[in-house]
Amino acid sequence: MFLQHEKINDITIGGVGQKTARACGRGTVVLELHCTSHIYHIQLQNILHVPETKNNLISLSRWETNGRHYVGKEGKLNLIAQHGTCIAQGYKIMNNLYKLCLYIPAHKNAIQDHIEHAFATAQSPPSWETWHRRFGHISYSGLQWMHDLDLVEGFTVNTNSSKPNCVACTEAKQTVKLFNNDVIHNSEPGELTHIDLWGKYPIASIHGNIYYILMVDDSTRYITVEFLKLKSQAVKHVQNYLTYLSARNKNPCAI
Repeated sequence: MFLQHEKINDITIGGVGQKTARACGRGTVVLELHCTSHIYHIQLQNILHVPETKNNLISLSRWETNGRHYVGKEGKLNLIAQHGTCIAQGYKIMNNLYKLCLYIPAHKNAIQDHIEHAFATAQSPPSWETWHRRFGHISYSGLQWMHDLDLVEGFTVNTNSSKPNCVACTEAKQTVKLFNNDVIHNSEPGELTHIDLWGKYPIASIHGNIYYILMVDDSTRYITVEFLKLKSQAVKHVQNYLTYLSARNKNPCAI
C-alpha cells in the first residue's frame, strides 16, 4: 500500500486497550474514498508501518489540521475537506472507534487532497512507583504478583523501572512506644484543667467556626470542646467553664 517507504528504528506506539506495538517503517499511502456517489483520493504522509496491528488507525485530531474538520453525531462520522465537501463517512463500532471504508486506488497518481498524518508515539509505560501510588500504596511485591498473573486489565508497567522506598509509607508505618499507663493523677476533679486553643482552620465550618478550645480535666480526663468564630471568644468560654465547675462545688485551682 505504500507509495514510499523507509525503514526506521523501532518506535513503540500505543493502541486500543493500553496495548503497545512496534513501528518499523514510515511512508506515504494513497487511498480511495467513496462518498455520496463520488470518488475521492487522499494522500496520507508520514504513516507508520506497524506489522503487528491488523487494523489501520487514523487520528481525528490530525485530520483537523489545515482547515479540515469532522462531524460526529448519533454514531456516524463525516470527514470534511478544506473546501467543505464530505469525502468519507463512517459509523461507530466497539471501543468508541469509527469504521471507515477506504480502498487502494487503481491509479495511485490520482490525488485530489493532500493530508499530513502521523501516529503519535506512545509515552513509556508508568513506573512501579507510579502504580504503587495509584493502587493506594500497595506493596511492590503485591504489584509484581498482580502483574505476573495479569489480574488487572491495562496494567502496563515499565518493568525496568526502580522500586524506590516510599516516604509516605515509611512515615505511616512508624510506631511510637506507648506511654506509661500507670500515671497517677493526684488532683481532684475540677482542680486542674489543661487547655489548648487551636486555629485557625483554613476553611470555616458550616457554622463559620475557624477555632476550637479544648479543656481536659486532669483527674477524670473528661474533655470539653467549644468551637469559636473568633480567637477572642476563648476567654468567655474559659470563664463559663470555671463557673460551671464552681456551680458544682468544684475547686478550680489552676489551668
